[in-house]
Amino acid sequence: MARLRLRKNGLLIFFLALCCVVALAWFVQGNRKGPTPTPEVVTSTDTPSEEVVVATDYPFPPLPTESQRLVVPSIGVDGYIQRVGIDQYKNIAVPTNVHLAGWFTQSVVPGEKGLSIIDGHVNGRKGAGIFSKLAQVSKGDEITITLANGTARVFEVVSVTTIPTEEAANSLFSQDPAIERQLNLITCSGIYERASKDFTHRTIVAARLKKS
Repeated sequence: MARLRLRKNGLLIFFLALCCVVALAWFVQGNRKGPTPTPEVVTSTDTPSEEVVVATDYPFPPLPTESQRLVVPSIGVDGYIQRVGIDQYKNIAVPTNVHLAGWFTQSVVPGEKGLSIIDGHVNGRKGAGIFSKLAQVSKGDEITITLANGTARVFEVVSVTTIPTEEAANSLFSQDPAIERQLNLITCSGIYERASKDFTHRTIVAARLKKS
């Protein structure tokens, strides 16, 4: 009887020890995975926030290998990036703030092989948006995307195109076969039509990776 109790106690101790090992493994694995990315924006709004976003209040932390900051010196752009997906209209969602750019999560991270897409507002109800001067970018200008881990990826503009809105999707999702790592920036342009609540045109800037 005593041996049976000892055997039961031994099994209990072994089981508890095993649980501790498994729990520790889960904890370590969870720490290795790092932070969970902020959920992507999937609802576009006609009234995005116009409050200035500063580093201490940046509410959209990406994963270490995802885009965090966008700088286009030639037009004075220096802003943060949030994750955007497909919105209620089956289009790429727009950022929740006019001062933010939106990285389309179904495209590659800027600088990786393939096509990366970033959108942004041209304006808000009260003032200019992050891409208010996007049409003024020139061929050869530099665009720098900084990842959350501090890696900077520099792109060189190869083209600036303004086209009717209904034709924009084909251009936006097109990658130049000669460019292995391409970045496309897009914003509204042309005339705002109140009936459709949309602009008549889109401006698209295409760029290639210069260095990282």
